[in-house]
Amino acid sequence: MTNDTITISLLNYNKASIPVIQDPQLLYVLRNECSLSWGDVSFSLAPGDFFLVSSLQSCTCNLLSSHGLIAVFRISYTYLSEQLGNPFVNLRCMSICENNPMHREIQSLAQQILSYYVSSSPLDRFRLQASCLDLIYLLIRFFTLADATTAADTAQPKSDRMFSILRYLHQNYNQPITLQSLADHFYLSIPYLSKLFKKNLGLNFLKYLNKIRIEHAVEDLKATSHTVSQIAFEHGFSSLASFNRTFRDIYGQSPSTYRKDCASEIRADDSQQFLRQFLERHPFRVQSNSIPPLICRADTLSAQPYRKNWQDTLSLGVASDLTHSWAQSQIAQLKQSLHFSYGYVWRLFCKETLVTPAAQTFNFSYLDSVLDFLTQTEIIPFLDLGFRAKQLVLNVNSATNTDTSSRISELTVAAMDNPSQYKNLLSSFIRHCIERYGEKNVETWRFCLHFDPGIPFSGDGLSWFKIFSDTSGCLKTYLPSAHLGMIGIFTYDDNKTFEEFLSQIVKKEYRLDFIGVSIYPYSLMQEQSLNNPASLDESFMLHKIHALQKLLMNYGLSEIPLYVTEWNLSFASRNYLHDSIYKGAYIIKNVIDCLHQTDSLTYWGSLDLLYEYYDSNQMLNGAPGLLSKNRIPKPAFHAFSFLAHLKNQLLSLGAHYIITMDGRNNYCIVCHNFCPPNTDYYYQYGEKISCEKVDALFQTAPVVLTFRIDNVKTGRYLIKKKFVNQKSGNLLAEWIHSGKPDATSMDEQSYLSAISIPRQTSETADAENNVLDITTILESNEIQLLQVIYQLE
Repeated sequence: MTNDTITISLLNYNKASIPVIQDPQLLYVLRNECSLSWGDVSFSLAPGDFFLVSSLQSCTCNLLSSHGLIAVFRISYTYLSEQLGNPFVNLRCMSICENNPMHREIQSLAQQILSYYVSSSPLDRFRLQASCLDLIYLLIRFFTLADATTAADTAQPKSDRMFSILRYLHQNYNQPITLQSLADHFYLSIPYLSKLFKKNLGLNFLKYLNKIRIEHAVEDLKATSHTVSQIAFEHGFSSLASFNRTFRDIYGQSPSTYRKDCASEIRADDSQQFLRQFLERHPFRVQSNSIPPLICRADTLSAQPYRKNWQDTLSLGVASDLTHSWAQSQIAQLKQSLHFSYGYVWRLFCKETLVTPAAQTFNFSYLDSVLDFLTQTEIIPFLDLGFRAKQLVLNVNSATNTDTSSRISELTVAAMDNPSQYKNLLSSFIRHCIERYGEKNVETWRFCLHFDPGIPFSGDGLSWFKIFSDTSGCLKTYLPSAHLGMIGIFTYDDNKTFEEFLSQIVKKEYRLDFIGVSIYPYSLMQEQSLNNPASLDESFMLHKIHALQKLLMNYGLSEIPLYVTEWNLSFASRNYLHDSIYKGAYIIKNVIDCLHQTDSLTYWGSLDLLYEYYDSNQMLNGAPGLLSKNRIPKPAFHAFSFLAHLKNQLLSLGAHYIITMDGRNNYCIVCHNFCPPNTDYYYQYGEKISCEKVDALFQTAPVVLTFRIDNVKTGRYLIKKKFVNQKSGNLLAEWIHSGKPDATSMDEQSYLSAISIPRQTSETADAENNVLDITTILESNEIQLLQVIYQLE
């Protein structure tokens, strides 16, 4: 069957090299097992399994039985690229090696398409077309990847031009096209055109053109009785020798041998009848709507202590903001609920705090009010001794620009032009803190300098290591045991700045007590391919930490603690995902992923009120705080609140959960069903998505978790469950349903505060034979807290 979207064929011969063609091909196993070789990887596929062969991807399929059968859904590359307006369509999808609820939908659609394909009903022709489009929609929406190979060094104008070139080649491949004629047609120079092919496709012009010709020739070899010579000339080859050589390079055999090997393949004309007979004998089984549970095992005998790195530090804000009573009361609320130890405060020395380096005498009264509040609230100060500017990022695209020299703090330059003034200020401040709070207390504080990318690491004149050396000298003179590090080193540029920083440490033999990095899920490569820097990597932070730790090891600096001193899903201050239930699941997933990876995991964003601007008159505006401007907890707050209940002994850690115990027969479980946004977020909306469109970004993919804890005390347990999902604890949804009232409506604020809380239920479970089973269901992006309490008889 052939149409503008999908072509269906069958494979039933022993060994098949899947054609290296532009069209993506979905292989769906119908009968018996087969083995698939994909690059250096081989794996087995059972009936019902599927694998997507991407554009220009090579793989070999071996049927393990003479009765094996595979349906091939060949998806039109031309249709995809024209509809998406993007020639770089890269799909990845396989039913093995991945655990994705959408695989069930693909299996169902594949079965529907095949059933309609063999049907004789005219109405099923329409159903067939609709199901084919549904399958394409599903693959594009949930299984599109950014192609690092084809997208490298490709801005949007180049993509448009390359799209036109590729379309021209696919339409005229059988004509005598040369590199010169193609360059003339598009008014390009030959060197520039060659560079476009190499950078965008990883192939030169002739190899790419010959791949197109061969993919069409292969179809004729299998489906017609034309001679090999006739097929070669019909598809643009200038000679039979050229055709044979190119074919052998791709398939490892001659066209004649390939045709013989394919002799037992079902011809296109016969495939429909063959499949109809097969389905009459082997009808598809109706899949159950029940969701098989994921078994999450734990054993009390394996309990061990662990560090709650997410509670180490919370970023609080600039010092001048923290002098206000509204800020102090809300931060006290966070401290009481979330139990973090350190509070990061920056911009201590500025006009707003009445402390500047050029002053003859220093008035620390405003800073005293901040430090008094922190110590009284039992928050250990984590103080930035530099001149980090207060920056409100409304547009993430401008913020990710690596040319940041224009954003150097004026106070930084002023202070460093006269280093003696800065050292005098710093020495005075340290002495003042010791006198006011005591040397023993101040030694427990952390101190840092925040990296400013506009200032070089080293060299003559102004440099960060010169600033760091001066700062360290002042601090260690009075507090030899105090911890001082450099933080805020961004990693957006594929870790190049971080690596330069490490090389300077080794070269100059500087001593740092810790290194702090900023991790936001942005990729320079992603920005080039989708015009959006947001990364598609669901485990971006974990992978980033691993890469940074590897660099530390390579430079012999693995003994220096690596802190994540900023992390969030975005550093834009206007992104409604910050207000959504997705944010709660995002936080818990990343905390679980990175539990053992770093000593400090500092979430960036405490209060929405700290991100006020002229555009923020609404109650919710996409700010990254844990509390709304009206002090209403957001799903992000509930995520950290759930985590704060975890016990001190770790039993088990998995992709969806963490299980802990207190040693007194009580347990605590925090779990999530993280579901990332679909590709509409990356292709269409980005950070500027409206609040009404947030829900449409996420698929409906519930998950069932069964927690099985071995070696527990036999008896009855009370299970208190709290959960945040679409209908419970979802402030954004409730705000939208209420008509999006502004921030001045006191009645609406009280109402939203009352209903936007996690729902709570209670149940009991009996442990038999020292095994306790607890089963729970989570909706997409739902988070849950399960407190399991042993009941005395």
